[in-house]
Amino acid sequence: ELLACVCAVYNKRFAINLTLATVRTKPEYNKHAIKKFEALFLTKHLQPYTNKDHLVKCIMWYLPCKLGLRGKEEIASCLWQHFTLGEYKTRVKKGTNYIEVQILGGIDKTHQLMTSNTRVRDYKPKLDKDNSNPFCLTKLIFYYRSLCDPKQERFFTVPNNKLDAKYSFYPGRVVGAGKIALWFKEIAHAAGVKDWKKYE
Repeated sequence: ELLACVCAVYNKRFAINLTLATVRTKPEYNKHAIKKFEALFLTKHLQPYTNKDHLVKCIMWYLPCKLGLRGKEEIASCLWQHFTLGEYKTRVKKGTNYIEVQILGGIDKTHQLMTSNTRVRDYKPKLDKDNSNPFCLTKLIFYYRSLCDPKQERFFTVPNNKLDAKYSFYPGRVVGAGKIALWFKEIAHAAGVKDWKKYE
């Protein structure tokens, strides 16, 4: 009986708006904000290859616009098992590193599913290393991985600043969603983004 009621309400609304629950949405990024962020990189305000805090902040900033991750909760809950770090073995790209990401099992959560289109679509974005790009996310993630405990499960963890530390990040001290939101605001503010307070 409840299902019948839900279907009736949906059909009534669908008759008015044929795009109901079918519109493909994706995050919109302020291109000017990205350029300002990269300016921080170029002016050495952010130094990810010498500063561990800067490293995780840079990777965090690029995950949404390069790989489609959305929101502080999704970013904070990332696991290393979601990321494949590899190297091409054949053909033109031989020797080039790449990363492939499978968040939510590799399912495209923005797909326009409807009763006539019920098949889910794979979503496994892949990025190749670009040596000419100082902002290359693949290079940053490969470098970050080299500093982490191989057994580390969570993607973002707290930097370990002890001089005698075996690894540069604590494998068990995770970075929470609140911290991720704070970092987004911090970087946007430092970059001079006008609406920096909305970033999280």
